[in-house]
Parts: sequence; structure tokens; C-alpha cells
Amino acid sequence: AEAEIWKPILRVLREREYAQMGQALATLKQLRAQLEEQASDTAQIAASQLSGLIQLGDMALTLFGQFLDLGALVMRDMPSLALASGMGRTLLAFRKFLARDADPTPFEA
Repeated sequence: AEAEIWKPILRVLREREYAQMGQALATLKQLRAQLEEQASDTAQIAASQLSGLIQLGDMALTLFGQFLDLGALVMRDMPSLALASGMGRTLLAFRKFLARDADPTPFEA
């Protein structure tokens, strides 16, 4: 049995959920490439729309990975009884990270 509950939770999130998000994005990128090879207007419009979804997915995957990294750093030495404090530090670190790298126009028109 694991003494710290956050270790297995973070491991599952990283090994399963994060990996599945990455695989889904890779599949979407392959689909976009196939659509871009087709000459029809419909395929080109679909590829363009898919590009927006992929851009959003890439951003979400990056943020999820950074959240997992921040969570692992903050929760690594956290005693079980200090759960609220550790989560508060994680959220504060995440807010500081987002404020530092905030881009007012993350999407292309």
C-alpha cells in the first residue's frame, strides 16, 4: 500500500490520461494530414477547422503536463494531514505560471 495517496494518483494521470491525450492529438494530426492531401474544398475546410481543435488540444496537453509537474513538486514532501495546504500551494504556483505566460491572443483568427 502507498502511504501517500497523491503518488499513485499523479502516476495514473501521467501514465494513462496524459498519454491518451497525446495519442488522441497524434491521431487528429494524422487525420488533418490526410485531409490536407485531398483537393476538395470540403476536405480543406475540415482540415482548417481541425487545425483549431489541434491547437486547443496542444495547449490543453501542455497545461495538463505542467499541472502534473507542479503537483508532483508541491505534493512530493506533503504530509497526509497537510492536503489542503499542499493543494493551495499547487494552485498558487499554477496561477503564477499562467500569469507569467499569459498571452492575450492564444488563437489565430
